[in-house]
Amino acid sequence: MKNFDSDQTLIETNKELTQHLFELHNIFKVSAELTSIIDVAKLKYTYLVNVIGILRASGAILLLPTNVHSKNLKVSLYRGFEKSFLDAISIPIYPIVQNSLQEYSGTYNILDIENKNSRLLLQEHYDSLKKSGIKLIAPLTHLDDFIGLMLVGESINPNGFRPTDYDLFSILNNFFSTVHSHASLINKLKNLSSTDYLTNLLNRRAFNSALASEISRSVRHGLEFSLVLVDIDHFKQYNDNNGHLAGDAALKIFARLLRHCARSSDIISRFGGEEFAIILIGVDNEGALPFCERLLKSINTYAFENAQQQPLGCVSASIGTAYFPGNAQSEKELITCADLALYQAKNAGRNCIRQFENNLYDNSDSNPEKAFSNE
Repeated sequence: MKNFDSDQTLIETNKELTQHLFELHNIFKVSAELTSIIDVAKLKYTYLVNVIGILRASGAILLLPTNVHSKNLKVSLYRGFEKSFLDAISIPIYPIVQNSLQEYSGTYNILDIENKNSRLLLQEHYDSLKKSGIKLIAPLTHLDDFIGLMLVGESINPNGFRPTDYDLFSILNNFFSTVHSHASLINKLKNLSSTDYLTNLLNRRAFNSALASEISRSVRHGLEFSLVLVDIDHFKQYNDNNGHLAGDAALKIFARLLRHCARSSDIISRFGGEEFAIILIGVDNEGALPFCERLLKSINTYAFENAQQQPLGCVSASIGTAYFPGNAQSEKELITCADLALYQAKNAGRNCIRQFENNLYDNSDSNPEKAFSNE
């Protein structure tokens, strides 16, 4: 009998060790996968589905701040819960949950809703969370930074979550929080490297990349698009009369007007100084004109500081357009064509729109090198 009990114990021990090795192998694979991801959206998805799979949970909800400065959280990703439940959740409750969890001293800082302290910690939100099938709540932190909250549903195992599940959950949370912080920083640096510091529009380098991509896409799918170049008239005079701070403010307003007139799919950049470039996706030469007219009207009618002191009695702009593939077959050609049209707008007295025509190449007075420097 003793030998039988000993054999059974050995079998159970081996079974547990095998299970632990399997779990460690899974954690190793998931951690390697997480640490290789830079894209934040892919990172969140990989983390959430692995939490559900490894813990054998009915579902999970990832809550992240609405923005970098906000204490309120929103549902970023979920699986296994009805959308009606998510819509019914009062999002401002989560800062309360966050603060409660930071004071909670339970194992691995994971709150089991069945814990005797959970009702006190969650206060009036306890019943709705429990009724909705939330079982575990974990804060996600990296160093001293709060990342968000992970809510996990009930275990699909008959005996519920095992003690080792808390270990695994904690390890996954730590990996995700660390990698998420690093990925967010990389994306922020990438965004800074492609964004103009003053207007928050794309900078020239990012624009060049976007233009090359759009030409490739248009060639593959047989599409058209227009390039619009805009130059603020007499901007040096505006700066001299009003000061550089007022000039910077005018550039920011100008960028805002561009965003307002363009569609969300269009690509807007600060081309340099007081010059801007817009790629109108899927718009031919004829279709670009209404956009330019709308933009010019919004510039002329905006109440810029001391606008009446400008030579034309308002802040104005000269606009040149060209379209692909009708006017050009490459990035350089397209920019040159729009450049020539812009220069013609300058020569025509400014505050007007000119679209590229082939005879502009034959006009000896047209000099594309001057299109962005002549004032």
